[in-house]
Amino acid sequence: MLATSEFIRPVFASAFRTENVLVSGYPRNDSMLSGEVENVYTDGEQALLDEIRRKVEAGGLRVVYYMPTFRGSEVKFFDAVELGRLNHFLEENRLLLCVKLHPKSKLCSKFEEIGGKNIVVIGADTDPYVFIEDSDMLVTDYSSIYFDYLLSGKPIVFFDYDLEEYLRDAREMYFDYDEYTPGRKAETQEGLEAAVLAALADPQAYRKERERMAEKMFRNGKVPACSRLTREVKKILQKRGER
Repeated sequence: MLATSEFIRPVFASAFRTENVLVSGYPRNDSMLSGEVENVYTDGEQALLDEIRRKVEAGGLRVVYYMPTFRGSEVKFFDAVELGRLNHFLEENRLLLCVKLHPKSKLCSKFEEIGGKNIVVIGADTDPYVFIEDSDMLVTDYSSIYFDYLLSGKPIVFFDYDLEEYLRDAREMYFDYDEYTPGRKAETQEGLEAAVLAALADPQAYRKERERMAEKMFRNGKVPACSRLTREVKKILQKRGER
């Protein structure tokens, strides 16, 4: 298993029931960290990126990337969020909401129905990491993607409308939620709108908290991982060959 820090190593060892955990970096993040590494897109990913960039350029929009974690209580999203109000909020504030759901999410069909001028639905099977560069901020809940997003330096808002139910019925968290979520939090649509606008108005807020969390989660910080990981894997193979 591949972990990104000594802090994460025991978590992965426990989660995957193995002591074979290599601490290095994730190559998937290198495109955020180095101009020498570029993403390779599928035709579908390129088409979506072209669509997003056209909308951004035509409307002077900022991109809010929404990626929640998968759980049963996610179906309550549309209890917490009224669609008409959401569309009005996006249009009024010149925002483009890019929604990326888990492949098994029960919200996929609902979001696909509402894609429009200010909402783009990213296919559930599409690589979410290729869209980070084009986003201005992330809205999530309990998804671990926010750890990787820390490396972008961009603001994060946590929309935890079902936190109590999630903790009760879904699964235990490895970390204390409030301590390990460096950003504004919202439980209601009104709170979410306020948090998004505040984060975009002051993207440096929570910067120190995000940086401290990134240092904890990534042993090598914002250093590209590909070449280093390659060397470390070769060392492992060499040791195995010497036995």
